[in-house]
Amino acid sequence: MKPGGSVGRPGGSAGWPALTTAVLLAVLAVGCSTDGPTSTIRFSAASSLREPAERIIERYEAANPGMRVEANYASSSRLAGQVLGGAPVDVAAFADEESMELLSAAGLVEGVPGVLATNQLVVVVRPGNPARVRSAADLVDLGVVALCDEEAPCGRYSRELLDEAGVAIEESHVTRGRNAASTLAAITEGDADAAIVYRSDALRAGDRVEVVAGAGADGPVALYPTALLVGHGTGAGGFLEYLLSERSLELLLDAGFGPP
Repeated sequence: MKPGGSVGRPGGSAGWPALTTAVLLAVLAVGCSTDGPTSTIRFSAASSLREPAERIIERYEAANPGMRVEANYASSSRLAGQVLGGAPVDVAAFADEESMELLSAAGLVEGVPGVLATNQLVVVVRPGNPARVRSAADLVDLGVVALCDEEAPCGRYSRELLDEAGVAIEESHVTRGRNAASTLAAITEGDADAAIVYRSDALRAGDRVEVVAGAGADGPVALYPTALLVGHGTGAGGFLEYLLSERSLELLLDAGFGPP
């Protein structure tokens, strides 16, 4: 071997600069690839919207490869509180107008909110209806009734439904869920005799529950307002437009929601 030579590398160390440059270029090419997400949209949505929203997001991302939607689901009152507390959100979709109005009053909503869909309340029981519930009036005779938290939209709608029916359930016979999904779980897990939940949640539960009564034509109707929030990022307007499109409404109707 000649002094200064290199084993297995003809030409000595002269080939290293070219090799190093090639590796760096390859790394940079991977790092600058346009195949991955280029922008994230932060979406806060009522928990009752989770199932159709996930399908809407999947379709939106497939049609917009450069965009990614990061969803946060909870009761509308909780989500509004997060935004008021400074949580960064681009698009919000709530289950009641009151939560959106709180953000509007604080100057955090851009433009006029649109209505994504509607929903109604139903009384559900265990399969076979062992408690023989026929209407909301029968709930006063049950051991445990599952209702949403009083501060959640579904809790306020339930109170309105019961007031209109002239029904007063002792709080000692009530178990409360943070949202409609957790309220429904009290029935599917056998912890309650009946519950008042959204029609969409009852449909999602399938044969694990039985619907025995609806809110009726004059019962409360849940509106789902959606809007851009002040300071939203790139692409949020396009996502909101997609949410309010016929393509999204089709998925919402399939999930048991009503038209706007």
